Amino acid sequence: MNRKKSFEIEEELLNKIISVAYGDAGLFDKLLVNRLARKYSEVKTILNDYRKTANDVKKIKEEKCPDELLARIKDKTIDVNKNSKTFISDFFSVMFVSPVVSTVLVVIVIGVIIFGVFLKSPREYKYSQKEIELADKQTKQALAIVGKIFNETNITLNEEVFKSRVTKPIRESMNVVNELFAPADKYKNGGVQ
Repeated sequence: MNRKKSFEIEEELLNKIISVAYGDAGLFDKLLVNRLARKYSEVKTILNDYRKTANDVKKIKEEKCPDELLARIKDKTIDVNKNSKTFISDFFSVMFVSPVVSTVLVVIVIGVIIFGVFLKSPREYKYSQKEIELADKQTKQALAIVGKIFNETNITLNEEVFKSRVTKPIRESMNVVNELFAPADKYKNGGVQ
C-alpha cells in the first residue's frame, strides 16, 4: 500500500531551511520556514536537526597544525621558485595544449574573416539557382566539418584532459594527504597501535 506523504520537501525549500538553521537566511525566508515548521512536523524536524548541527559546528575550535606535519608537507611539495616557467611558455601551452582555447581561437578567426567579407563588399550580387544550391551544399559540408571538430574537441576534453590532467593530480594529491595524516592516527590513543 503506497501512501502519499502529507508534505514533500523540495530541494529549494531544503536550502532555505538550511539557511535559516545556520542564520544566513533573509527575513522573508525565515518567516516562510518558521511558518512551515509550525504547520508541518517534517519541516520542524529537519530545521531542528540542522540547527543542532549548526550549533555543533560553531563550537568547533581552530586547531594549530603540528610542526611535524608541516615539515612532512614541505618535504613532499615542490618549491614554486625551482620550477618557474616563463610567460611565453605558459602562453603557448595555453594556446596549443588546451582544446577549449584552440576552439575559441578558431571560432574567433572564422568570425573575423566572415565579418570582414561582409563589411568590405557592400555590392549586390546576382547568382543563379545552381550557384545558390552549390553554395548551400558547401555550407552544409563546412558546418558538418565544424560540428565534427567540436565533437572531437569535446571528446578530447572529456577523455584526455579531464581524466589525465584533472582527476589524476587530484587522486595523487589525496594520496599525499592520506600519507601525511596516516602516521598521526597511530599516536592518537597514546601509543603505537
